[in-house]
Amino acid sequence: MKKFLIYAVSFVLILSAALFGLLFTSAGNAIVKPILESKIAQATQKPVSLDTFSLGISHLSFSATIDKTSFVKLNGTYNILGKSFDVTFDTSLENIAFDAISITSKMSLKGTAKGDINTIHIIANGKALQGTIAIDANVLDQKSLKDTTLTLEHVEVKELLSLLSQPLYAQGLIDLNANLKNVTPSAVDGLVDFKLHPTALNTEAFTQTLGIDLPQNTTAQANMHALLKGQTITSSLNILSTLSNLKMQKMLYNVSSQTFHSDYAITIHDFSKLEPLTKVLLKGQASMNGEINYSPKGYDATLNSDIMESDTKAHIINDSLIASITNLKLDALMNFLNKPSYTQGDLTLEAKLDSLKALKGTITQHISNGRVNTTLVNKDFNQTLPQSLTYSMQTDAIIDDHLIKATSLLDTSIANISLKNFVYDLKKLDLISEYHVNISDLSKLKDIAQRDLQGKVILDGHIKQSKEALMMDGISSLFGGKFSFKLDNNMFKAALDDAQLSELLSMLTYPDFFTSTIAATIDYDLTNDKGSLKATSNDGRFKQNQLGVLLLAVTGLDITNEIYNTIVFDANILKEIIHFKANMVSQHTHIKTDNGMINQATKDIASKIDIQIRDKNYTAKLSGKTDNPKIKMDTGALLKGLLGESVSDGNKTAKEKAPIQNLLKGLKF
Repeated sequence: MKKFLIYAVSFVLILSAALFGLLFTSAGNAIVKPILESKIAQATQKPVSLDTFSLGISHLSFSATIDKTSFVKLNGTYNILGKSFDVTFDTSLENIAFDAISITSKMSLKGTAKGDINTIHIIANGKALQGTIAIDANVLDQKSLKDTTLTLEHVEVKELLSLLSQPLYAQGLIDLNANLKNVTPSAVDGLVDFKLHPTALNTEAFTQTLGIDLPQNTTAQANMHALLKGQTITSSLNILSTLSNLKMQKMLYNVSSQTFHSDYAITIHDFSKLEPLTKVLLKGQASMNGEINYSPKGYDATLNSDIMESDTKAHIINDSLIASITNLKLDALMNFLNKPSYTQGDLTLEAKLDSLKALKGTITQHISNGRVNTTLVNKDFNQTLPQSLTYSMQTDAIIDDHLIKATSLLDTSIANISLKNFVYDLKKLDLISEYHVNISDLSKLKDIAQRDLQGKVILDGHIKQSKEALMMDGISSLFGGKFSFKLDNNMFKAALDDAQLSELLSMLTYPDFFTSTIAATIDYDLTNDKGSLKATSNDGRFKQNQLGVLLLAVTGLDITNEIYNTIVFDANILKEIIHFKANMVSQHTHIKTDNGMINQATKDIASKIDIQIRDKNYTAKLSGKTDNPKIKMDTGALLKGLLGESVSDGNKTAKEKAPIQNLLKGLKF
């Protein structure tokens, strides 16, 4: 047994001596050297030359060149039994990639590392990412840090992005100072300061990679201070940019619970600079502030803002939203949208969404003290709104999935309009609704219609709109009859049945010269501003007027007793011009015109009228304005019919002719 132990110990000693001789001699180094070269080349994917490799019992000397552009040097002593070492190192890396890290520009680090298996002290300085780097670290038990500092100065952002294989989003400089008192796998104590110097953002990279269109010449700078204590990180952040400013004065993050809390304040000094982002030119400024909370169980955020001179508040809790806008000024809204101040007023809005994802909730909107700037509207849109036009509006909506269901009431100083059963499809972009219009006093439309009106109108109908089409219809009890219309895209059709002409003339404040029950149809192309109008009647009768008085004197026929069972009126409309013809037949008369014309822009009317009474033919000319037309008769024919042949003989005196001549002067309806 003793002999066996001697042999065993001798064998171990001989084997150990052989291994030491293999590893720590020139022959052993020669065997290990190509293995190390292969491993380094495999890791870097670059050709490697191990220029120096000397591993002795207590000394190490190592020098390797990688792809002729990089090198690594190690020199120092170590004690295997004491597990201690003291080495210097000098590295320079360029155009080398490791996994997701790509080193393109030269990075160098030079320093010392000494200690033992339990405590290592590293001091190093060098250049990285075109800036400087300094490290003073104490590594404990190969897993903790104590009294460690890391300093980076003037590191280039573009180099950092390149190192991380990211697009060139920005060009600028970064400073980082970390003072870590204690770092363990479960806790960190220390301070970290970060500074982003004024940095230019690469708008092309943002557009191509992220689909975000930033304004040209956008710059940003930032400062961040963080206190690390155990599981908690308390930090502050301040970002200044040419677009907006962001302040987060107290951010709290707990590593173990993964909870986050922060306040925030955002200031936008000029919305017009955001046009590439918003795709529309906006104006004005706004400030926003609130709080953010997050945990694995959920999140919530609050917002307060003075946007458009309003008091705006919002609170998001997971998937729900409660928001309110109070006293938003409509003229400020117009300015925000870069529009002239077409209206003033105060807008209030309340929104409660039970689910943002499913879009389910309610919205209420109210506008008070509304007033239209009619001078500006009339000028810009060629309208003739009255000088004073006030309004209020109330809208209540329910949002369910992709459908908005609402009722709305618009009260104005000239008309009231209400919508009910309003449904808007957010997916299809379709709209359907019923509407009700009540104009209680048509005289208030004088400026719009450019003529005197009187009476009232109530109209009910439906609206249907999609991306491809617009359809609208309406019905009303009008002029003692029934009025209906239908709009199909640009084609407008209307019908009037069993209407009283007297009521129509009264509404238009035209002279009430004729009574009749009429039916009319109109077809009009809104795109080309052309169409046709046709009206018929079978029970018309003239009311007493100067024309009737004259005809009674001339013919002995009282036309007010004539019943016109055939009345046809046809008109062709082309923009402002209406060409019309009319045909009226009674038992003893026949009145027609084939070449009438009305200019809606100037209100001029002109027509030649052929009149047949019994067996006599007369001619009249209609002229003047539509609200005060005049008829000029062929006086020769009238006088001849009234005075007989004696007119041509001159037997009547001027005194005898005077009453008739006075009757002819200024003859009108």
